[in-house]
Amino acid sequence: MIQKEVTVTNTGNNEAYVQTLVAVPQVLDEAGIVHLYDANAANNGWTLLDGDANAADVQPVYTGVTISGESLTYNVYVYRYNTTLAAGATTAESIEGVFIDASVDAEYVYDAGGYVESRYFVTGDATVDASVRPFDVTGKLNVYVVTQAIQARGFADNTALDAQFTTHPW
Repeated sequence: MIQKEVTVTNTGNNEAYVQTLVAVPQVLDEAGIVHLYDANAANNGWTLLDGDANAADVQPVYTGVTISGESLTYNVYVYRYNTTLAAGATTAESIEGVFIDASVDAEYVYDAGGYVESRYFVTGDATVDASVRPFDVTGKLNVYVVTQAIQARGFADNTALDAQFTTHPW
């Protein structure tokens, strides 16, 4: 697991409602290969919003998101802070890390000259081409994080974020 503790600091002068969006490669997310580690999110004052309340597990709020400069699409998860964040205050972590499932193996296909022709992530019945950016079994996995905020004054609760931010920022 790569430790990535995501917190938010209110640098403004007023209380605010905040939410953090985390984008992971869609193909890895849907194959069950990449996971966000957020075991303490609920205890830390965050709620992970569910894009499909009828699904057996939490679904991303946005799917198939294109991020500038990337060749893949992303699934976006939204963590919403449950209360207002005071001016100058910092939240506890919404997520604590990102990891590739331990059951995942890397497989390589070599050309006639012995050079790697392609790479794959393999887990159970899922095989995902890992030769393309932004992830590579020999390189890095890009996960994007952005926080949105709205001044709390004049709003009854954090659902004010729904009216202000009707889509993702990418």
